[in-house]
Amino acid sequence: MHSAVDELTPADALDLVGSPWLYATWRQKHGLAHSGHLLQLLWERAEACLDEPSQSDARRRDADSLRQFSRRAARLPARQRQIASLLLDHGLSLTECARELGISRETARTHLRRLRESERRARARMPQTDAEDPGGSGDADKALR
Repeated sequence: MHSAVDELTPADALDLVGSPWLYATWRQKHGLAHSGHLLQLLWERAEACLDEPSQSDARRRDADSLRQFSRRAARLPARQRQIASLLLDHGLSLTECARELGISRETARTHLRRLRESERRARARMPQTDAEDPGGSGDADKALR
């Protein structure tokens, strides 16, 4: 790893990859040229911040509902189901999921975003949740199909 990257905390690295202006300023300060390798090093450093257990729960507030949705939705695309399983059941990071599936991190992020959108749309269509359906009529399950 580059010494300038080694000096960064994971949170600082996350700030740099999230802001082109900060990234450019940091590079200039350290006399570094832009490169894909440098960005990769920063992302790897930032992953430590994203993968800390205390932050993963906050980052995945919707983990339980996404997990349930991905198991119950009849027409969920296979890739979204795979992303949900790797992230939520196996505890992999988004980068690890992408590596495991042989796709880019951005593609994995897109599948996760689409999964969340599908879950939100299904919830909006549900007249009530299963917990509110003591008779078990299954209306909530029908909305997920």
